Amino acid sequence: METKIREFITSGRIIEPGDHVLAGVSGGADSVALLVILDRLKTSLNFKLSVCHLNHQLRGEASDTDMEFVENLCRQLHLPCYVGQKDIQAIHEKGGGTLEETARKVRYEFFEEAACQFGANKLALAHHRDDQCETIIFNLLRGSSFHGLRGIPLSRPLRPDSNIIIIRPLLAVSKSELEDFLRGCGLDWRKDHTNELLYTTRNVIRHKLLPVIQEVNPSFREHLLELGRQAGQIETILVEQAKMILAASQKDGNEIRIEQWRIKTLPEILACETIRQMLLAMEARMSRITARHLREVVTLSTKMELPQGIQARVEYGWLILGPKATKESEEEKILQVGQIYRFNRFDFSTVLRKFDEQAFKDFCRTKNKFQEWIDADKIEGELKVRHAREGERFWPLGAPGSKKVGDFLTDVKAGWSARPAIVLADERGILWLVGWRIDERVKIMDRTRNILSIKRV
Repeated sequence: METKIREFITSGRIIEPGDHVLAGVSGGADSVALLVILDRLKTSLNFKLSVCHLNHQLRGEASDTDMEFVENLCRQLHLPCYVGQKDIQAIHEKGGGTLEETARKVRYEFFEEAACQFGANKLALAHHRDDQCETIIFNLLRGSSFHGLRGIPLSRPLRPDSNIIIIRPLLAVSKSELEDFLRGCGLDWRKDHTNELLYTTRNVIRHKLLPVIQEVNPSFREHLLELGRQAGQIETILVEQAKMILAASQKDGNEIRIEQWRIKTLPEILACETIRQMLLAMEARMSRITARHLREVVTLSTKMELPQGIQARVEYGWLILGPKATKESEEEKILQVGQIYRFNRFDFSTVLRKFDEQAFKDFCRTKNKFQEWIDADKIEGELKVRHAREGERFWPLGAPGSKKVGDFLTDVKAGWSARPAIVLADERGILWLVGWRIDERVKIMDRTRNILSIKRV
């Protein structure tokens, strides 16, 4: 067993001399075998080894006994152990999603905390060949793309921007091999009875589906693992091509866009992978985004909602992915000069100042679309920021006459994200269609004496 794992580690270069490996140990057979094998290899492979254990507090006294078991094992092996306790059930009740999702999120946060405590750069987890088979089937059942066929990666960053790398040294061996190894060493492990219950999809796959398929074809697991290996190679090629296409995309704040013709001319599988890379660039969680979602985005003509609060839309030849817009309950807000006010996720600041011709010229050279100067003496009544009203008109600066806000936005090819439009107005009407144009009525002229500087901050 040690030789087999050593060859797997060195051939994949998942542990290199000088690494500090943190082993995540639950107390079950898989993680105990991982810890013992890594402990035996640490000298010959020249790496440091530390241990962490998180008590999820989901099984009462059994969870506490698991923790004591891991601590005792680490004392026997003379290894440092970082232990944490989290009430996963309480955290789950306050948050959302499934209990499994909550546990995973908390567990990975704990892993990062423990790695930082020890200065570890690798996090070793005890996933094995059987886990790999279950994962591939699980991904197929939930409607995954070909990425799901790859299964569990041998290594990956703990987070996209993390220097801590998750490694899985046991993917070359099965669970039965690990248990036989521990029996041969005279070592015990903790048993989690919940692994035998059929209340999660993975347990149904493990205890019902896989055994039936194994009866039909005893070589099924080997075939599935080979399929996963080939899928991983295909994934590498497609990801490289998709990233080359993604170089033509544009990122603006929380949104990312690409010309739709670039997507339309691609083979479907490459187009879907490009969309996936766009979502990853937004740091979107892909767990609930299926192959069907990606195909629908590729053929999109208007807009659609995706999981994780993401919206895909098509505007004037651009395919745009971004956060779903939220409608504000407030209808208007009165602005007082010299203060900052929030409206519809935007902060507005106003400053009253004397007009200076040279300062105005400098401003015109450097301004952006969210900054404007207007003639303060032409403001009538209270100054308000609000959404444009149905059919409301204004006289865009430089235009021959008034126009409906909706028609103006159509003329300038403003997309869905610009509607409903935000306006700065007084009692007479619109002074500034925010981000687009001020009203002719308040433009700066030679006889202007006082100006109001407004900007979105």
